[in-house]
Amino acid sequence: MQPKFTLNSLRKVFAGIICFSMVLVVSTQVSLGQITEQMRKEQTLLKDAFIDPPPATNAATAVMVNTAKPNSQSSVVQRVVAPTTIATPPPPTYPGNNSRGNVNSFVSFIIRNTNAFDMKLTQVNGYFDPTVIGGTVSGSNMTLWYSTTSLSGVPVPLSGPTWLSAGTGTLGTVSTAGVYTCVSGLSLVIPAGATYRFALQSTRGLTYSGTGTGVGTPSPNNFTGDGVVLGVGDFQVAGLNVGYAGDAPTGTTFTARYFMGSIEVDRATCTPVAAEAPIISPLPANTCAGSSVTLSVIGGNL
Repeated sequence: MQPKFTLNSLRKVFAGIICFSMVLVVSTQVSLGQITEQMRKEQTLLKDAFIDPPPATNAATAVMVNTAKPNSQSSVVQRVVAPTTIATPPPPTYPGNNSRGNVNSFVSFIIRNTNAFDMKLTQVNGYFDPTVIGGTVSGSNMTLWYSTTSLSGVPVPLSGPTWLSAGTGTLGTVSTAGVYTCVSGLSLVIPAGATYRFALQSTRGLTYSGTGTGVGTPSPNNFTGDGVVLGVGDFQVAGLNVGYAGDAPTGTTFTARYFMGSIEVDRATCTPVAAEAPIISPLPANTCAGSSVTLSVIGGNL
């Protein structure tokens, strides 16, 4: 007896086949999704295996900025200007073996600005040896005179209009031989190419070198720093010595006498460089997590 297939039974068979097909398709899609997700996880783990682990803390990656500007990449020019000290040698090169005594006296020297711009004198320091002076010099009243016309030869009298006061000061405690501040806080401009002569006066005496006998004459007689020349002793202008010493403000004088100590000079004016936003070099193409990166300033200025 053969089975009877009615229209209704055929519909049921086809419906069952369709339902089975839909279940099979859905199951296949879920499996493919799970496989894809698993492959992504495995790729991520494989990538992380080649990256150094980050530091234990949550600190940000260190970035070092190199502010050195390669000459080929930046035309910015800046100069930090600082005062310059120009000094004579200490004993025994400059013996410091002479003084007018524990009396009002002076020693002279010149300052020449060889620059194409103005300079200014900010401080003068002198050498004092109480043993050579022969008395107490502490508390001496100091006066720094300057002249733009009496550049060599006999300088006295130290008074206007030839000589003008650049500044005054009071000497501190002088217990041993050495260099001490005489006049500070100055702002005396010495124009480009100009030569000024100075006379440092002390009411209680000062120490210098030179005896006039020619024996043991100090050398050299000039010292240069930042384009400024300090001339002493037998340094000459117009064929005459610049270095004299003797009674102040007028009286007996002696030459050649060598100022001992130092001067401090600086640029008279400062020309600032306009600030520009710095240009930083690009990051390297490949950078590992937790590693340092060095950047450079290739333009502008900080």
